Amino acid sequence: MKELTKAQLLDEAKAQTNALKTIKRWLMYAIGVSTMGAALIYAGFAGAAKHTALGVTGIILTVLSVTAAIVINLGLKKGGRNVERILKAAESK
Repeated sequence: MKELTKAQLLDEAKAQTNALKTIKRWLMYAIGVSTMGAALIYAGFAGAAKHTALGVTGIILTVLSVTAAIVINLGLKKGGRNVERILKAAESK
């Protein structure tokens, strides 16, 4: 494998940090969608007029968005560790 220079490593760390910022925004969107799903569940099952389809849609939306948020959070953690490893490698050069 080709050895990277310190400047190249720092550029890669910066690019990955910017990508992680974008992914954090996706996490906030997923959390927001799960909140909307919870509101749909409440509106569908707890309202004066029961709308089962609305409640089921809310459940599906909530499950999908919470699953997405978990996967995104895992990616953020691993991406952060990767940036730390790149910075350590750049320090040692």
